[in-house]
Amino acid sequence: GQNDGVCTLAAKLPNPPADLPPTGTPSCDAWGIYYGIDQPTDMKRARYCAYLNLNADESVQDSIQAPAVLAMIYAGGQGVPPNLHLAIKFACQIKGGWDDGSELVNILEAKLKQGAARVDLDVCDNPTGRQMSYACLLRDQARVENDIAVAEKRFNSRSNQVEREEFQNLVKVRRGFLDFHDHEEQSSSQAHMSEDIDTERNWARLLNDLADGKLPHYTEAEFKRADAALNDKYKDARDQTAGCGGLGCTSSDSILQAERAWLLYREAWVSYGKLRWPLIPPDSWRALLTIERTKMLQDIE
Repeated sequence: GQNDGVCTLAAKLPNPPADLPPTGTPSCDAWGIYYGIDQPTDMKRARYCAYLNLNADESVQDSIQAPAVLAMIYAGGQGVPPNLHLAIKFACQIKGGWDDGSELVNILEAKLKQGAARVDLDVCDNPTGRQMSYACLLRDQARVENDIAVAEKRFNSRSNQVEREEFQNLVKVRRGFLDFHDHEEQSSSQAHMSEDIDTERNWARLLNDLADGKLPHYTEAEFKRADAALNDKYKDARDQTAGCGGLGCTSSDSILQAERAWLLYREAWVSYGKLRWPLIPPDSWRALLTIERTKMLQDIE
């Protein structure tokens, strides 16, 4: 391969004895600990786990994630002195299935030639293949779930019991809409996951904005314009999907069902808004939700 020479040299570098896990260290998930997925980030533990996992077998965790974690730790000097030569050594070891660390090796080698002593490396910025991409999506999914939990708690912190109950109803109606929206997205599983993560990220952002007092201030005329634009986009989407039988493509019926569920969701927001912010006119909420729905429909083919 293109990095054979570089990787052959790097392979001769010994692993620093002081960095290795003590005997008896239990097996653990280096990737989860490095990124703080459902647990606190701990670079020392992540390093120990990565060395334990390193090529222990052919699993994604051992042949892709473990060397990736060590490459990031040594590139950035996280809990250890930075060492780009060691980072290259571990990037070279990322191999398995659809993944190959060659591009990471190129990045690190280029930085080394420029005289860099350390590099803030995040493998999710340059995934090494489909398996790494999937692991990064799972990381993003865990992060956004946490962001939503924090945002919903903050959003509800200044509301009364009646408002909190109405919010739970809103969340339930939203979930019902998203279940129908899933059938509109007939993309590959990873693209689908990425779209879902973006949708949830936008939800957390909206709740935080509202908690900060950034309320919608659309006029009735702006709602009418947004509604007309949505109707055009909805008609286009139905026309584009009219020839689909439902296998491997989005059906026109899926769009119809999702739109009906979305209208229920939009009106649930109107009800909630009327309860919590009675001075905001209903059409202001409708405009906010309609603009968001139009963006969703733009991606449907």
